[in-house]
Amino acid sequence: MTGYSLAVAAFILTLVVLVIGTAPPSQNDDPSSRVAGKAGTLALYRWLGDLGFNVHRISSQFDVSGTDVLLIVDPRTPISDSDAASVMQSVARGADLVLAVSPESQADAQALLIRLQVSLSAPRPAGDSVPAQPIDAGDRVHHVPMAAGSAIDPAPYLTPLLTQSSALTAVAEQVTGGGRAYVLASALPLSNDGLRNADSSTLVLSMLERARGGAIGFDEYHHGEMSATADGAAAVFESPLGLA
Repeated sequence: MTGYSLAVAAFILTLVVLVIGTAPPSQNDDPSSRVAGKAGTLALYRWLGDLGFNVHRISSQFDVSGTDVLLIVDPRTPISDSDAASVMQSVARGADLVLAVSPESQADAQALLIRLQVSLSAPRPAGDSVPAQPIDAGDRVHHVPMAAGSAIDPAPYLTPLLTQSSALTAVAEQVTGGGRAYVLASALPLSNDGLRNADSSTLVLSMLERARGGAIGFDEYHHGEMSATADGAAAVFESPLGLA
């Protein structure tokens, strides 16, 4: 069995486990990697772990120093300018970034988008995105579902990856002497609900195949897990366990 077949098999097993443990409807809008609802990224977290990657969650402190690939999926608290600077420093040292935004999170991601010089403006309906050019060496990415949102504005320093009609929905940006930044105009392909559809999972693998290492960090800090100094009852209720 090929490595790709093994990856698909592990992905299917992960989805089966998630279906058995379906999340309550109240979690369906939560993009956390701890959540099995539609918007959650628990399937992605478990799948990548099953594939042998060193997956970890970034919470309490926004420390990206030990991360080879940073996943910021639909941030729900503002990324500060200092946090954005930390991300850019990490990418300059060779790490990769995957940033996926929705209309709900675009404002919270603005500081990082500004540093990446990426802007999203024109409204875009939900639809099927196709490669603007071949994305992976095996040419396996052909269709990726995207939720409604904004289109990415073209720029000469951005490499188009996915388009929906004339709208740009995913781009790559190479940092000179460093790693790459991938920006998706929808969090759907990385979510529990979207990862299983079309070529979403293959898109993920294509973004990881050039990474410098296998340490993949899921940003939970900007999903609200940012209490580093709480004590007593606050520490319990604001901890990852309390949030879950």
